[in-house]
Amino acid sequence: MLYIYSPFNSHGIHFAGVPASTAAPTTTSSTTALTSSHAVASSSGTSSIGSPALTATPKLPSEITGKTVEEIIKEWNAELQERTGKFRKQATAIAEWDKRILQNRDVLLRLEIEVAKVVETQANLERQLELIETHQQEVDKALQSVEEEAERIYKNEHELLLDDEAASTRDAMYEHAEFIEREMEQMTEQIKSVIQTLNANQGGELDAIDGMTPLDMVVRILNNQLSSLMWIDEKAEEFSSRIQKLANQGSTAERQLSTFVDPTATERNLDLAFILLGFRSDPFTLLVRVCACMGVIVALFRCVCLEESNGNESNGKWAYKYVSELWRKKQSDVMRFLQRVRCWEYRQHPSIVRVTHPTRPDKARRLGYKAKQGYVVYRIRVRRGGRKRPVPKGIVYGKPTNQGVTQLKFQRSKRSVAEERAGRKLGGLKVLNSYWINEDSTYKYFEVILVDAAHNAIRNDPRINWICNPVHKHRELRGLTSAGKKYRGLRGRGHLHHKARPSRRATWKRNQTLSLRRYR
Repeated sequence: MLYIYSPFNSHGIHFAGVPASTAAPTTTSSTTALTSSHAVASSSGTSSIGSPALTATPKLPSEITGKTVEEIIKEWNAELQERTGKFRKQATAIAEWDKRILQNRDVLLRLEIEVAKVVETQANLERQLELIETHQQEVDKALQSVEEEAERIYKNEHELLLDDEAASTRDAMYEHAEFIEREMEQMTEQIKSVIQTLNANQGGELDAIDGMTPLDMVVRILNNQLSSLMWIDEKAEEFSSRIQKLANQGSTAERQLSTFVDPTATERNLDLAFILLGFRSDPFTLLVRVCACMGVIVALFRCVCLEESNGNESNGKWAYKYVSELWRKKQSDVMRFLQRVRCWEYRQHPSIVRVTHPTRPDKARRLGYKAKQGYVVYRIRVRRGGRKRPVPKGIVYGKPTNQGVTQLKFQRSKRSVAEERAGRKLGGLKVLNSYWINEDSTYKYFEVILVDAAHNAIRNDPRINWICNPVHKHRELRGLTSAGKKYRGLRGRGHLHHKARPSRRATWKRNQTLSLRRYR
């Protein structure tokens, strides 16, 4: 007899040969079913010996023994969910593999296309090479024919050329000319070496460097002259202080003064200046004389300073005063020449470049510059001119008076713009002040004084360490420098300038506060 396992039976078992009515689910026990079957068998009248023996009732599986249908279904659902999750994971992995396979297929297709293009290009290149080779062979054949023709002509006319005396003389002269040319080249090299040796012996450090033009030499000489002027200025101050002390000693001061202002010594110094400035080349004679005139002017300044010091004039015009007048009036021929040469030099340099010392030492000192560590000077180049009013597509509408408005000026000055560019370029430094040095038709040149707030020499100086405070960061962008206060309108005084800066309250507080600062 066949046993079928079914979840719809409360016991999980039913007989395939039993009718549906007997196989219906009941609550009777298996013992009752066996008793009824025995009764049917005995009533049939057949012999029990001839019928086969009844088999024993099969046992339930161990997994569902003692469990209800609901518990069994829950277990099956849990197992189904678990296997479903595994199936989904496998399906996702297979889909990912399929996606990668498709991507690789696309890459292979593109690679196949590229390979086909490369093969086609290679075939074209081979055809071009074959064509070039064919042309080369044709050219080679043509050259061979030309050479053969030239050899034939030379053999036919060689005897005639040997008989011509003028031709042989011409060949000899040509060879002699080549020999003379080689000799001249050797002599030129020797002369150059001799000139360089002489210049090195006479000029010392001012010898011309390879690649320098005569104008470069002039600029270099003028820079050396400027440094000499600064040195003379320092010595003049030193001598003036000494003469001030000697002036109190009566008649002895005049003798000491005569020792300092010696005309013969001045002439010797000027002669020495001629030699040091490279007064050895004729093209620079005029320029060196101009530099010598500057030396004479400085010597005169020195004499005037000494005379005024001897007269006990405390407000005399010292060297810085004369230099400032030269810069302010700009009426000196020497000064105008120097400005032109320096302007040419400035145009060769970048827009922002560091300089070793200020071009205007008097102006730099008035603006706070000191020749000590922590102070830096940069030269800034700013393009001149105003701004045009932009209009879309160049179309100007309205009345004719509004057409061509080109004189719109930037509210801030070029000097303030130079300070801003220096501050943005050199973020680690703080802008102190700036001043004008030169200009041409296209650019204006300014020198900006910057201070390294992290330098110990600045932090330990009570006269300048105020700038180390973080509140003074980017002073140039907030209009706190000299140029910034000027374009803000804070320099005006007198009539129509009634505004108390920064405010009436601040002015009253400043006047009522007792300040015992060390430096004022």
